[in-house]
Parts: sequence; C-alpha cells; structure tokens
Amino acid sequence: MNTTAGIIFSNLHDRQLSELTYKRTVGAIPFACRYRLVDFPISAMANSGIENIYVIAHNNYHSLAEHIGSGKDYDLARHSGGIHILTPLMNAYALRCEESYNSRLCALTSIIHTLEVSEEEYIIMCDCNSVYNIDFSDIITYHSAGGYDLTLVSDIGARSPFICAIRRKVLIEIIKEAPEKGLRSFTRDIVKNNALSLKIGYYVTTEPFLTINSIVDYYLCNMEVVRNRELRRHIFSDPLSPIFTKLHNPPPAKYSAAATVRNSLIADGCEIQGTVVNSVISRKVKIGKDALISDSIVLEQTEIEDGARLRCVIADKGTIVKNQVTFVSEESLPIYISPGKVVG
Repeated sequence: MNTTAGIIFSNLHDRQLSELTYKRTVGAIPFACRYRLVDFPISAMANSGIENIYVIAHNNYHSLAEHIGSGKDYDLARHSGGIHILTPLMNAYALRCEESYNSRLCALTSIIHTLEVSEEEYIIMCDCNSVYNIDFSDIITYHSAGGYDLTLVSDIGARSPFICAIRRKVLIEIIKEAPEKGLRSFTRDIVKNNALSLKIGYYVTTEPFLTINSIVDYYLCNMEVVRNRELRRHIFSDPLSPIFTKLHNPPPAKYSAAATVRNSLIADGCEIQGTVVNSVISRKVKIGKDALISDSIVLEQTEIEDGARLRCVIADKGTIVKNQVTFVSEESLPIYISPGKVVG
C-alpha cells in the first residue's frame, strides 16, 4: 500500500504499565517469549504493504531503538521509506512531560513537518498496547469506499484497541486546528465529542485482540496465549501474515534429564533443570534443580535457583531468585519482581 503510511505511538500507556516501563517504553515490553509489543503493529503494517512507518517515542526508547534497528528484521530496511523512530521536537518539549506522552495530539504536533512532507494519501495510526494480527489494507479500503474523514477499528469486545485510518491532509488540518479550538485529546475531543464535525466510520472486525492496560492485563494476556491454542495459531502461525521480531541466535533450549515442561512457551538459550507448567520463559533463562515455575512469566536472563517456587509471578529481566525462595499469588494479583533484583 504505497498510498498509506503508518504511525505508531510507543509511549502513550507508560503510566498504566509503570512497573514494566521504568526502563523501557510500552512498545519494548516483551511478550510471549520472543516478541515485543511493538512487533504487532509493525508486522501488521508490513504485511499490509505499508512501507513507510513512523514510531513516535518520547522517553526510555533505547531498548526500543535497539530492538527495531534498521528495520531489516521486518523487511523494512530501505533507502527510501522504511521504519523511522521519531523523538519529540521543540513543540513537545514546550509542554509538560506528562502532557506530552499522554496525548496523541501533542505527539502528532511534534511531527507535523514529517506529515507535511510525506506523499502518502492515508495514515494508519495505532498504539502499542495490543496484540493482534489484522490486515490494515481492508481498513483503508473500507475508509476510502465510505468517504470517511476518520475510521476507527471496533471489535466485538468492549476493549477495542486504538487503530485509526485517516486521510493525511485531514490529520494535518486537525493538528493545526486543535490549539485554536482548545482541543487536547484525540480520543475525547476529536473522536468521542467530534468537535471538528468529521465524518467518522467504524470498521467492525471479529479478529481477536488482546489489549493491555495494566500489569494484570499483561499477565492475563500472556496466559491467554499459553492456554488458548487456537488464539496462538491465529496470531502467530499464519504463513501469509507472520509476526516479525528481532532475530537472535542463541543455542536451542537445553533440558536436563530431570526437567519437566508442560504447556509452556520456552525461548531459545534457556537451561531448564526443574519443572515449568503453564508459563512463559524468555531467552537465556536458567531454572535450577527442583525449581517449580507455574502460571508465571519469566523474562530474559533471569536465574531461578535450585528449589525455588514461583506461582503467578512476573520476574522481569535479569532477576535472580535464590535457593528455596517461594513466591505464590493468584492470577488477579500477580507478584512483580523488578528487573535486576536479587530476592532471597
């Protein structure tokens, strides 16, 4: 779709996921072993033929930039177009920090020059807090055929992700008119209250979405991927619409003779000597002898020592859980262990 560019907001939900975004953006949060949340909108755009993608980042974007790199892992490394990480310009710095990354209008204001020099007719905008595999070209076709100024994606659930199709010239007009009319929120003022009298369309889809607005959502969405094979197949196993991510080359996971793994996602580079049940284990995790990990999420480079017990736990990157330590909770209130922390 050479007529369409993509805009991805990587920071907008940082406050809602403050535990996980202390040192990273929402877009850089790991998901389902080997992916980051930004992989889902980028992959959907790339699979839909969108070749010019802008990722707006406000702060803590080092790991995001490292993960995206040149875009080659998404087949978006190009001399013309490709993927670009846009950091705030002077307009954004003139605002208070909390306003800047909580407002799509503020973020868009900071990149208005980029929009003005772009040549695409349409823009697809989306956040980074949802997991899905959808064809954006169908949304653009619906938007164009209906003659809408703005089209929102709506699923059959009550928590639709923010995915919006809009004509580029209309978006530029909105950005310029918003300060004059005192409009501050794209969702509240432009969409819900329709302060600019736009013709708004709604593209209804039955495609599954997992929307993450809290750390409990993050836990439950990972568990849903682990437990729901049909959902996992639909999102991750479509050969015509793959989910791309940064490639790593660790050795395959290593299992000792005493290891037991049931219904879990295990990434490359892990060393498993204990028992893992209904869990998500990211790259280069070590699980010691007689350790029991159940219904938990263990992120990269974490070490669970011999005899430790974890149930309903999110262990962030580089955590060390010492021998015989036990953490047990319920799914409605998972225990979070911050990155690099040694417990026990």
